Amino acid sequence: YVFLNPAAQTFIVDWADRAQRLVAEYRAHSAAWPVDARQQALLDELSAGSPAFAQAWRTQQVLSREGGVRRFQRPDGLPAAYQQMTLQMAQQPELKLTVLVPQGAVS
Repeated sequence: YVFLNPAAQTFIVDWADRAQRLVAEYRAHSAAWPVDARQQALLDELSAGSPAFAQAWRTQQVLSREGGVRRFQRPDGLPAAYQQMTLQMAQQPELKLTVLVPQGAVS
């Protein structure tokens, strides 16, 4: 969605920064996996369909997932903000659950 759907660039408020970070987080997360045909097909599809993805992938930046505020522009024109939290399983650290909680709902 982020790289192949043009609507993402207006929906995600800070699209350029978020898109680059998403690639760096994917690179960090996928480093533990051997490159297989499915992963290579995904990388090829994204690189062919998105110059922004191809450029971000070439930088080879690696970042761990972090929390923080994620901002979106709703279709009705109103802004929406969510606090991102990532939960990691203690017994299976390769499994992560990322949750977006509406801003103000976190205490």
